[in-house]
Amino acid sequence: MAEEQSTRQSQRLQRNKVLKEQRRRNPFWEARWAWGRIKGRAGNLYGNNPQYATVEVRMTRDEFLAWAIPAYTEWYRTHPAENPSIDRIESDKHYESGNLQLLTLSENSLKTKRLKNVYAPPGQAWCTIHKAYLPKDQFYKSDRQRYGVTTECRECVKLKTAQRHSLTFIKRGRRGRRSPRLITYLGKSQTVTQWSVEMNIGQQALFSRLNNGWDVERALTTPMRPKRKLA
Repeated sequence: MAEEQSTRQSQRLQRNKVLKEQRRRNPFWEARWAWGRIKGRAGNLYGNNPQYATVEVRMTRDEFLAWAIPAYTEWYRTHPAENPSIDRIESDKHYESGNLQLLTLSENSLKTKRLKNVYAPPGQAWCTIHKAYLPKDQFYKSDRQRYGVTTECRECVKLKTAQRHSLTFIKRGRRGRRSPRLITYLGKSQTVTQWSVEMNIGQQALFSRLNNGWDVERALTTPMRPKRKLA
């Protein structure tokens, strides 16, 4: 009995899967599914979309289908390889007639309010350090970034570079790289090698201490642990 019930259930799931694949990219069924999605999203009906708690659906099902079926038909004719996503043209308004459009998933994701540059005033961009919009000419151009400029303004980039160069994070000198920076302690500036000889600390140990975030005084004044003698 249990095996028969399990077989019927698996057959039903397989049949539903095939039926869903047949209905996929069918404008009529896609429009019906889209209606169910926006009804569940608006007002945060299921508790999964708190950002939609104040959003309403201000149109009837028939009004939505009258718009959606032709829209999906035209979409699949002009975008045969891309899946559509329903978007509100003005995100501060509700799901209503005249405020709906179809976009690709990637285009729709770019409209999220987490991306400050989506809503940037004309000629400005968001600086992640200043936490403010600044003129675009204060940013470096970047082909790698989505909006053509760096995420930090020139001033912040220069400041971070200067701070990085002034750190006591010292690397061992290698051919083709810049030489190790001087370490200043008690008004005296020397290289790591010179300090290791003067303070009787192993050079590698001193490098490791500085690279692990030790301050200069602690790195230079902490004595070396005695080596263990093998029995």
